[in-house]
Amino acid sequence: MGHFAFVDGKATVNAVDLSAHVVSVDTEGETRFVEDGPSMGQLVVKELPIIKKGNATVRFKQDFASAQVHATLWPLWNNKTAHAVLIRPTSAAISAANPEITATGAYIARYQPVRGSFGDVPEVEITWANVDLVEDITP
Repeated sequence: MGHFAFVDGKATVNAVDLSAHVVSVDTEGETRFVEDGPSMGQLVVKELPIIKKGNATVRFKQDFASAQVHATLWPLWNNKTAHAVLIRPTSAAISAANPEITATGAYIARYQPVRGSFGDVPEVEITWANVDLVEDITP
C-alpha cells in the first residue's frame, strides 16, 4: 500500500460500523517484562516477555441518533459489556496491506458522552484499555 492519507479508515464497535464518525484512532501494544537473574551461573539479568496487552482510543464526532455513536457505546459502557473493536487503515478488504486490528473482549475504560465548547461539533473519546490486540490479514 505504501504511504497513504488516513481518510478512509474503518472502525466497527460491537458489530456496528461507526466509521463515518471517526476523527482519529490510536492503537498501541505493550509487552510487559519480568526480570530473570542473577543467580548461580547466571551473572546477567535477563528480561523475559510475559504479557502482551494493548490500548485502543478512538475519537468520534458524537451522534445521539438511533444505532449511532452514543446509542452503541452507552449501553456497552453502562452495562460493563465485553465486545469487539475492529479497526482497519482503509475500508478496503482485509489483506496484508490493509490489516484489521481487533481488540477482543474489550471493555470501555473511559467514556465522555458529552464534550465540547460553545460552537463546536461535539466529540467523544473512547478508550479501551488492557485489551488483546490481534492482527488479521486474511480476507
